[in-house]
Amino acid sequence: MHRTYKYKAWIVCPDEEVALQEAQRVFYEFESAARLDEIVEARNHVYKSLADLWTPNRQDPIRWLQTEQRRVMARRKKTKPLKTLEERKETGDKGVIFGVFHTKAEQKTWKQVIEHSQKKGNTVLVTTALVDEKNGHPVYEVQMPLWMDREKEPLRFRFIMHRPFPDNGTMYRFFLVAWPKIRQGKRIGCRWEIGVRVEMPEPEPRQPRRVGTWQPRWHAEPDGSVLVGELHIDYLDRTSKDIQYHLPAGVISRARKAHHLSITGEDTEIYHHFVNWRQDLYFKIAKDITHRVDLLKVVTANTNLAARNDQPRYRAFVSSGKLSAMIVATCRREGLIIVK
Repeated sequence: MHRTYKYKAWIVCPDEEVALQEAQRVFYEFESAARLDEIVEARNHVYKSLADLWTPNRQDPIRWLQTEQRRVMARRKKTKPLKTLEERKETGDKGVIFGVFHTKAEQKTWKQVIEHSQKKGNTVLVTTALVDEKNGHPVYEVQMPLWMDREKEPLRFRFIMHRPFPDNGTMYRFFLVAWPKIRQGKRIGCRWEIGVRVEMPEPEPRQPRRVGTWQPRWHAEPDGSVLVGELHIDYLDRTSKDIQYHLPAGVISRARKAHHLSITGEDTEIYHHFVNWRQDLYFKIAKDITHRVDLLKVVTANTNLAARNDQPRYRAFVSSGKLSAMIVATCRREGLIIVK
């Protein structure tokens, strides 16, 4: 099984605008290729258009073309025109840069990644080193090529490891995503994030002594909180229990403000903070469920919709699909049996 660990990052060199332009170009060419009907034609388009960039920036977009991302782009092709690179530069659209922690195509633990950099030093293309500490968390710096031309300045970026990798986890590839930061309708820079794909061994499956059923909800309570889901548990002694999970009071006004500012393009940071806050709460819900059941049946959001008193206007604020996906991923890591 695998899990993607994400950390806050920032560019050290070259200039952030240069890195952003290349990241936007990678994502633009991927979107352009995803709209082509033939996979061979799409693959050739990526290789030709990104020939001057380091190899992972061609390999990984091609891997993406063979996943759900291609189908998403194909559906979007009919309804949403593709922005040009010039338009992306003006609006500060997101971009992505791909990389690897070492040039030998094999999975390594984080300890081995650091030891490899320390041992080889400047003789390798990619180095990773501990350079600082912030709020008690280690800060690492990664240096790697951005272009095929070795005479050009390499890309150096840092990230805060607020959550360590598992000891038995191995990694090879990563991606660096740039998101525009907009305040009061003006772009004030970028927010960078590194995502590392970590491979982990499958956990031991649990014995299904407690069977749970998860039902997504989106219902506002009189106290201002929002019901986001219900967990029904059946025990071996034929007893059962129902547990409700809520977002706290005040979430509706906060969500409305965040959604409005994001949709109008006035402010993306408030929405970003809201999503992160909600995600932290959803992770706590997912962890709580893993302590209560051994087998979990996840029903779709529209199951029994007619019999429920949910209000459709709050569905977007809840994002029940993201909550269910987090619950499933967390339960699988803990060895729970998932049934759909």
